[in-house]
Order: sequence, then structure tokens, then C-alpha cells
Amino acid sequence: MTNHRFFALLRLVNCVTKNLLKGVSIRLNHKRSLYYGIILFHISKLFSLSTSSLNLIKNNYLRESDIFMRSFWETYVNLVYICQEPEKRSSQFHLDELQKYLQRRKVLLKYDKEFKETLKGQIKQTQAEIVELKKRLKSIDPHTNYEKFKWKNISIEHKSNELQLNKEYEVLYRSWSELIHASSTTGQDYLRIENNCAKAIIPFDFNDEMIPHRLLFLSQYLIDALALVYKEYEFNSENELLNEEIIDSLVNHFNNLNPVIQQNG
Repeated sequence: MTNHRFFALLRLVNCVTKNLLKGVSIRLNHKRSLYYGIILFHISKLFSLSTSSLNLIKNNYLRESDIFMRSFWETYVNLVYICQEPEKRSSQFHLDELQKYLQRRKVLLKYDKEFKETLKGQIKQTQAEIVELKKRLKSIDPHTNYEKFKWKNISIEHKSNELQLNKEYEVLYRSWSELIHASSTTGQDYLRIENNCAKAIIPFDFNDEMIPHRLLFLSQYLIDALALVYKEYEFNSENELLNEEIIDSLVNHFNNLNPVIQQNG
């Protein structure tokens, strides 16, 4: 199976995404600026992970690319999950950012005496912002205890179940998670048994037919994310950065290649 068409598809999707990121901006006085900013962050991260995965795949570091793809898919799930309830979940996400920032400032305060007063000021300001944000969240969502709330406690499994992505979570995400740390579960990808001897292999020995699946996977979810941005940003059909014609073209390109994968198992 020749792979140049699959590489071309992902490069095209990445190009559209890059152009969008270079051209889009957010009016900070817009009532949805926090939400738009969080969307933009996720799209930027998806783009970075996609291009990183692409470079690894081109050089046949397939298992290493899977580590990036795990983060890529988790970022996609997080994006879609937030978009289901924009006001509440974008505020929850922002609360998590503030909590982490506050914790980092407290750690720095223990070791960096030179900027002690500056850090104390940042801590005080962040604590005040957290108090105000919790008040706002309680008015939106009175059923959640925001004194104990942690964004990290909403697991990727929970998000996947809510978004009906159970299969992807169980088949792909769990498998990718095993690759994060060196263990016996990944040994089979780096060793070959010959005449009762274990022999290390280099990445180029990975099956070339494994490549299209990864390229289509990245293309599919990045296209879906672009379609979501088009909808949430309320772009009009004449928008040069992203419009229905661009999205339809990417979807058609993907659909033309997807049956090739199905036929080749």
C-alpha cells in the first residue's frame, strides 16, 4: 500500500489548521472570550501534537508517535466535552488553571527569596480570582461542591462515556497508555525472537501498513475539531480561514481514502 496519499491528507489538514491559528483572534471584551480562548488553546495543542506525530511517523517511529496520539485524542475529547456545556465547563477549566498557577507560585515562594514580595502579590491576586470564579460557578451550577472540585477528577473515561466514545477509549486509549512507560507490555515492539535469542530491532522494522491507520486517525479528529470550531466561532460561509467548502473538501478527501483502509483490513 502506498502511503503518500495519506501523508498528503494529514499535511493538508494541518495546513488548514495552521492558517486558522495564524489568522484567528479573540475580542477579549466578548462575553464568550474565555470559551473561545479555551477552544483556541485546544486547537493549537491538537495542531502541535498532530505535526509532531506526523514527523515521527515519517521516520517510522510509530510507537513513539502513539504516545503523542494518546495526548492528541485526550485533547480532542477534552475539547468536545467542554463544548457540550460551554459556560460551566470553560469556567471549570479556568478554575483548574488558576488553582495550578496558585500552587506553582506557592512552591516558588519556598525557594525563590529574591522575588518573595512579587510572588506574595501574585498569590493574593490569584486567591481573590479563585474566590470570585467559585461564586460564579456556584450560580451556574449549584449542585457541585466547588470547594473540593478538581478538573482532574473528571476522568478521560468519564468524558469518553458521556461523548459515546467508549470504543475508542477501550481499544485505543488504554493501549496507548501502556506505551508511556517502559514495561514488558511494550517489549514485543522492540524485540524479535530468533533461534531462542532476543534481538533488538530498530524502528524501520515496523510494518509499513501500520502507517495509514495513524494518518487517518489524526486527520479524522482534527477535521472534526475544525468543524467544531467553525460551528462554535459562528464563522460565516465567506470566511477565508474556515468555511463549509473547506471542511467539506477535507471530509471528502478523508472519505475517499478511508475505504482503502477498510479493504486492506
